[in-house]
Amino acid sequence: MLRTQISREELDRLGDEIRRHFELHTVERGLEYQQKGYVYNTDVLPERTIVSKVQGGEVYDVKLDLNFFGLSECSCPTEGSCSHMAAVFFYALSAFGRPDAFVKDWKLRQEEPRIVKAGSKLHRQTALLPSSQPATVALKETAGADEWLGHMEREFASFSERHNKFKYDIDEYYNAAFQTAVRPATWWGNDAKKLLTVYGLVYALKRLELDYDSGGQALAPRLAGYRETAESLERKLAEAADEVDAEEARRRSPDHLLRLGAFAADAWASTKAYPLVQWLDVYRLLWSRLLRHEPWMRQEIERIGRRLDGASPMTDGERDDLLKAAAHFDVMAGNDKDAWSRFGRASSFHPAEALFYVNEFRRGGEWERLWQWLEWLLPQCRRNDRELFQSLCSFAAEAARQLGREEEWARALVAMLPASYYVYTEFLIKSGRFREWADYHLAERVAVFELYPSDVRAAEAHDPTLLFPLYHQTIERFILQKNRTAYREAIRLLKKLGTLYQQAGLSDRYELFLRRLSQQYARLRAFREELTKGKLYR
Repeated sequence: MLRTQISREELDRLGDEIRRHFELHTVERGLEYQQKGYVYNTDVLPERTIVSKVQGGEVYDVKLDLNFFGLSECSCPTEGSCSHMAAVFFYALSAFGRPDAFVKDWKLRQEEPRIVKAGSKLHRQTALLPSSQPATVALKETAGADEWLGHMEREFASFSERHNKFKYDIDEYYNAAFQTAVRPATWWGNDAKKLLTVYGLVYALKRLELDYDSGGQALAPRLAGYRETAESLERKLAEAADEVDAEEARRRSPDHLLRLGAFAADAWASTKAYPLVQWLDVYRLLWSRLLRHEPWMRQEIERIGRRLDGASPMTDGERDDLLKAAAHFDVMAGNDKDAWSRFGRASSFHPAEALFYVNEFRRGGEWERLWQWLEWLLPQCRRNDRELFQSLCSFAAEAARQLGREEEWARALVAMLPASYYVYTEFLIKSGRFREWADYHLAERVAVFELYPSDVRAAEAHDPTLLFPLYHQTIERFILQKNRTAYREAIRLLKKLGTLYQQAGLSDRYELFLRRLSQQYARLRAFREELTKGKLYR
């Protein structure tokens, strides 16, 4: 019956998946189950899924998906690939021949099982990949740059036809598509393989954006997933670009590098107002890491200049993109002030677009240059973008430590208050300036309960007496509200304050404080009652 329901080609593909994802001992156990007759009620559903029952410790339901092996499953406790799934495979294989020959052939060829943890994300990703690369479409290492891009386009389109992206996690889907596209490079030389990886990641970013744009409102609920995938691919691109020997690539594959740069520039030029992919950073990355060759840079600068000075009409967005591209070459030449001037002329420039350079300077240990950029950037975002401001402040704090400018940084933070409050107070705590921390909050009348608990604990461990004035001030504020709820909060803080006085060995002073407080507010009957309830009345 199975022989008429399933083709030998489908079983061969399934066998390839078994070799890739199973360990040999698991397969041998599955063969034992099949040979002992533990597999029964086996059928092939129209959607190309084998369903069956296997007798193990109990009866388990097994499903083998012939189209998407990663969707196969078993009801047993084992995650991912298990012996019951292997047993069903052997049951189906027995309709065409001897299942034990499969295991014998595996052993003779001494194939190592793929080291992928069953049920892991990588396991699910590789389950999306085709079993083999068709020889008719395999890309050659010697192919030209346009052939490389054409191959990427065909492979991503073919992958999309084979797999419904709505079935998968977005990140898994596009990473699996990328892996499929770069598989021809498995046996290439190392340099060409790394360069094709960069091609694949750049094209994956473009395809991700195109797919999202064409999906319309149907994909709107998945926007966060698309953005996270774009960020993940961009990080991988940066890592892959670092792996490429740029000088060797320029010597061996200059056309491929230039074509890649042009592709990224075109993708950037065609992006929408609110892009999914940060094409400006992709463009900068390629020119900074791979295309940094004086003659090429001159040509690109001339191209940008011709566009900016030309008579052809352009939108404000196109002009801004050209200014930002020109600014990048200013930065590469070390002319930071010229770059700042160009950024200032770009109406759409946002300080976040300079994060690329901040990270690059930190990565290269250019601390003085980083400090100068932060002096330029921080005033621009301290009022309009709190998250970016705090991120830049963390870079500045690190640069200050590297340059020995902690005092200068402290003064800068004070000058930027209140925008710099969180960064300033963190700086005071980390640098052990607890008295300044306490004095600042006292002057700003910040209540004790509004402070970060971790900061309060750090100050308490350093010197609990520093907290006394803060508690006194907050307690008095509660009392002056003149309502029962506020009085109860005051009592709670008074008890905590008593513990601090005791820790400091100043219990007598606490008793004196309580007596004076009771006398000062003796006319507040409700407050006296709460003091009595709290056993604090003196």
